[in-house]
Amino acid sequence: MKKLLSTAGLLLFLFSTDIRASLLIDPYIGYLVNQSEQTVTINSSTGTADYTTTGTQMGARVGWQKLGLMLGGEFAYSPSLTQELTAFLGSDTNSGTETDFSGSYMGVFVGYDFPLLLRAWATYFFNVTYSPDGAGDDLDASGTSLGVGFTGLPFVSLNAEYRTISYDNSAIEDAQELLFSVSLPINL
Repeated sequence: MKKLLSTAGLLLFLFSTDIRASLLIDPYIGYLVNQSEQTVTINSSTGTADYTTTGTQMGARVGWQKLGLMLGGEFAYSPSLTQELTAFLGSDTNSGTETDFSGSYMGVFVGYDFPLLLRAWATYFFNVTYSPDGAGDDLDASGTSLGVGFTGLPFVSLNAEYRTISYDNSAIEDAQELLFSVSLPINL
């Protein structure tokens, strides 16, 4: 009888509270660091080249939030990224080989907003496009992301994300990205 009353009380509590999903809008701006490798030929030497890409990124996660659970879509844009050759054939290089390009990311995310000043999410980017400034073909890719945010400040979340990007039909191997950002999560 005690279990029946406890279960009935729990169900009454769950269904009597006002539980509604709210619209989540989470714009962010941050700094991106990307590490990638590519098999290339420079001055008749073929080998592995290490690249570091840096730049700013802005974007937004838009979706629904209910009882801490977050679901929705994510779009991000990097207007100015700089890729620099950092090592070739295992030796450091100071050749200053740089390429400028922009990038766009589209994906879907799922996450949870914990009541203890922390939130976490995972994103699957189904469309990542890097467009070089000037001549050159666009690079298409896809990837995943894991992010955490500290929500201890009023109205602001300090975020860190780890991404793995897989390029389609390219000599570039999988790239690892870190994004450090500040966002303003809004629930309407």
